[in-house]
Amino acid sequence: MRFPTIILTGLFLATGTGSVHAISIVDALKASSGTSIAQAAIAANPQWAAAGQKTLIVPTDAAINSARTAGYLTQNETGIVFLTTATNHKDVANYKILKAPQTALLFDNYVPQGPPEVHVRSSTQQGLITANVDCDDGFFYVSNIPFETAVVPSRAIVLNPGATSFLALFTKYNLVQTLDSLTGVTIFVPTNAAIAAAQTRLAALTPNQVAYVLASHIVRPTKFSTEMETGSLAALSGVSLPYVVSGESATVGGVAIGALVDVPTSAGSILTVNAVIIPATLPPADSNANAAVTTFGTVAVVGATSATTATSTSASASASTSSSTSASTTATAATTTATATTTATTSSSTPAVSSTSSTARTTDDAKSGAGQIAGSLAGLLAAGAVGLAGVL
Repeated sequence: MRFPTIILTGLFLATGTGSVHAISIVDALKASSGTSIAQAAIAANPQWAAAGQKTLIVPTDAAINSARTAGYLTQNETGIVFLTTATNHKDVANYKILKAPQTALLFDNYVPQGPPEVHVRSSTQQGLITANVDCDDGFFYVSNIPFETAVVPSRAIVLNPGATSFLALFTKYNLVQTLDSLTGVTIFVPTNAAIAAAQTRLAALTPNQVAYVLASHIVRPTKFSTEMETGSLAALSGVSLPYVVSGESATVGGVAIGALVDVPTSAGSILTVNAVIIPATLPPADSNANAAVTTFGTVAVVGATSATTATSTSASASASTSSSTSASTTATAATTTATATTTATTSSSTPAVSSTSSTARTTDDAKSGAGQIAGSLAGLLAAGAVGLAGVL
């Protein structure tokens, strides 16, 4: 799966002579320009010089400082990736998901047989490997982005634009906290165009039915595109979603996987889809069309909830205590509201699971993800619409 090509500058390949490459990862770091922050961390990380094959990816000083200013990194974080396995950019299986302690990350060399052009992605940014050195003890890379602790899903959705209407639905029904509390899941996020195509259908549903539809887009366990195989996936709603891989394209619940995939989050992974998955069987409509959502599939609703009506002019609602129950209705088939088109999703397989972000960052991220949507959502609610694309 490719994301938009970025103009490549300053990439080089350095190798030595003598004992294979005659340079270690630590020596390569010491010789690298513009990486003084990472160099200062050598003494505190003896594992970088330990025996065995490994991979070290260090952001440039400029990338680290920029991320600290933007709030992606704290002043004590560096966004460095250290792996106890060697990640070879020359592998023919060139599309990889790597696992670091703080996050999963995409590592994709567009030209495995030539001068490398390695694209990378974190929870919040996409960038390039700008320098690489083949070392006796593995591989050393310099990146123009850092790899911060994986952010919560609402934050990742906002920072990877094109699917924010899906988040608007969680905001409307006071489910953002529930979304951000999840771990070990794969979230299939419909694009804004997909939500727009399903607008009439979604508007006819009661809040509990919309929550059921949303829960049908989230499955366990965490999987990235490199780990997906043809089979079935169990959604939080109880729906069984068929997943079909065909070459470099795939569908889930009959819906084509979108262009943006493998975004790591604290919950697991995000893959976009080109249509909304609406199960053939929905739970009975709530008798109170304005009732607060109290169930989200098999997951407890987090935080206080209250009713939010379609004519409300605010995205916020007053708090009331609600108990969470599991009342999902299992469906055996899914229908879609838009014709699916196929796009690339699969490649090499490298297991990866995202780590959970810190409490402080999770709180900030949840506010940021929902907050950036709220202003647009208020306009949608005033118009009586549900997640209209083009407004968000």
